[in-house]
Amino acid sequence: MPSEGTRGIARRSLLLGAGATASAVALGQPTASASERPAQAPNPGQSGRILNAYYLAANAYTIVPRRVREDMTWMASIGTNAVSISVLEQDFDSANYNIQITVEEALRAGITPYAIPSRWGSLVAGAPSVPSNFTESHSETWLLDDDGTPYTNSRGHRSDPTHPKTIQFFKERTERLLTQWPFEGIIWDEPKEDNTYDLFRQASEHAKAIKPDVTISLFLDLSAYKGASREDAAEQFARIEAIDYFGCDGSPWGTDDPGDQKKVLLGGDGERFIAMARRNGKGSFLLAETYALRKSVYPLVDRRLPEVVDLASDCLSYYYYPRDNEDPEQLMQITRKHVRGYAG
Repeated sequence: MPSEGTRGIARRSLLLGAGATASAVALGQPTASASERPAQAPNPGQSGRILNAYYLAANAYTIVPRRVREDMTWMASIGTNAVSISVLEQDFDSANYNIQITVEEALRAGITPYAIPSRWGSLVAGAPSVPSNFTESHSETWLLDDDGTPYTNSRGHRSDPTHPKTIQFFKERTERLLTQWPFEGIIWDEPKEDNTYDLFRQASEHAKAIKPDVTISLFLDLSAYKGASREDAAEQFARIEAIDYFGCDGSPWGTDDPGDQKKVLLGGDGERFIAMARRNGKGSFLLAETYALRKSVYPLVDRRLPEVVDLASDCLSYYYYPRDNEDPEQLMQITRKHVRGYAG
């Protein structure tokens, strides 16, 4: 791992291409704080599309406001008009001001802040990958395997999405999410059970009741939704009236490429979910997954990511400094080159 000084120089080099404002921030020159400048109203792209930055667990528990400002300036410089911030169950109390500062800096940069409920009930993804506090303290909600024993994985147990306490927990936390911070959107990231339809329907409807203009997105893990019966299960989510954007995530290459093939966006999968969203009256959503990549795969990303862009989903999401990459600076250069200006 490079030293802090080396990492800072490399990151500043990336930011220098983003414009004079980004340069000033990256070089530590004074800029007005969020409290000194009025929050800018988020502006939709001229194309009507959304370019969304996945900003997961950034600066977790040790937040440096000028770093967050630097990040938002970079995002804005390439036309990002939404940023998605992960919110764990424990963040409501232990990271309240961290999230508030991050949201304020997004608004200052003219970027719409979305929340990603992370690991709630172990029924959604997001980051970091940790057990659910709610689940581990409510054994009466534990999901059972066919043999009657509690389901468990590396993150502990999972709550039954049909249990009344689970549903109530999601509704209460969704309400708190929208009243504690000025989030303008919610993204349900990879529901972990086929039978979570009613849970996310009720949670989404409750969100709209609390904040009628909130934007709600839901996307699925492609590898879990293939085949005729899986297609029916996926389409059920797409029919939820309170959902505004629907889609999938996957690696930015195809089934014939030499990368991981568990879930990919090219070769029909991305198109299939875009079509599913549109025939159900939803905006389409794609998330290009670029975390945990070897540097040897970067040329593949560079070659195929433009094809993902050409799919023209209504919301395209990219990772801002995704975790566990061999050379994150180079990967962000590739990402910037291909997604900048997507929203018009």
